Amino acid sequence: MKIRNHYILLFIFIIASFSCGTNKIYVADVDARKYEISSDYKDDPVIDSIIQPYKAVLDSKMKRVIAYNPVVLEKQKPNSNMGNWFADLLGDIAVKEWGNKVDFAFQNYGGIRLPSIGKGNISVGTIYELMPFDNTLVLIQADGNTIKMILDHISDYGGAPISKQVSFVKTGDTASNILIHNEALDMQKTYYVAMPDYSANGGDGFDFLVNVPRQNSDTFIRDMVIDYFDDTPEIDTLVIDSTPRILTQK
Repeated sequence: MKIRNHYILLFIFIIASFSCGTNKIYVADVDARKYEISSDYKDDPVIDSIIQPYKAVLDSKMKRVIAYNPVVLEKQKPNSNMGNWFADLLGDIAVKEWGNKVDFAFQNYGGIRLPSIGKGNISVGTIYELMPFDNTLVLIQADGNTIKMILDHISDYGGAPISKQVSFVKTGDTASNILIHNEALDMQKTYYVAMPDYSANGGDGFDFLVNVPRQNSDTFIRDMVIDYFDDTPEIDTLVIDSTPRILTQK
């Protein structure tokens, strides 16, 4: 019997979603097969009946509303209201995780996977679409020179989401006039920056961060975002500051 590939993928996703994180599954053997997908395949009522109970539970979880978005959010470089909101949110989550020693937060541009979010309710599913990768939040400990390298790289990349505690002027491929907590970058000072483990582990050209001391939350960022709204019901509306953090020299 021919089985549609999307049935298989959906079933795997459902099983993964309900798996307990403490259980370990060891794959002894894999039988890989290729299924050609075309419009000739029709829904199989037998498979539909198997999947439907799981799909109903999964849909109820994904459609659960966790916050309200008051404006249209768009992802852009060098600044955007979406980038500002998410970087500020990471900063708040990092402070909740590690305390007030957190200086600012950074989110790699490619890690945000939605180009926009419309005005209206934000669901659990929205956060999964926004952050589909299994990235965890880490807090790196870096000196002023390393902070300069981070911001230079962001400038060279064309911009990326940074939280409101930091600002700089994008001068070509370098960052100048860097302010952290409204104070000039101090090359002798130690700073603490929250970011995805993808960047801290060298992704997107941040290879100079690989050996930098860090603390890992060991929790997926998307789960931390969902938990943040669940744990702070008084924050039921997204807080969005559209003030540019990366200024372009004219």
